Amino acid sequence: VEDILLHVALHGAAPDEPVLQADDLALEAPQGLAALSQAVLLEPKNARTHNYFGVTIGRKGWYDGAESELRRAVELAPDYAEAHFNLARAYASTRQMDAAIRAATVAR
Repeated sequence: VEDILLHVALHGAAPDEPVLQADDLALEAPQGLAALSQAVLLEPKNARTHNYFGVTIGRKGWYDGAESELRRAVELAPDYAEAHFNLARAYASTRQMDAAIRAATVAR
């Protein structure tokens, strides 16, 4: 399991799975990131928005914020497998392997 999580952290997807994409505009342009940030403020109970924002800021290396947003996404929608998977990726990125394994187990 740890090998799969490390692959996920390095490549953004498990072997043989498509790479999960957040809003490409947010990844490329500061105004896109600002728009996602604003969306989180306007819809604080929208799990998908927290998930996308968490993925986006995680890709920018803001891991603490990413974990917080992704934890919020799974709190709001406990059955949201993609958010659990992304939370596992965030944990693996910071070498919190036990937490990553727990989150990945829920994502299955």
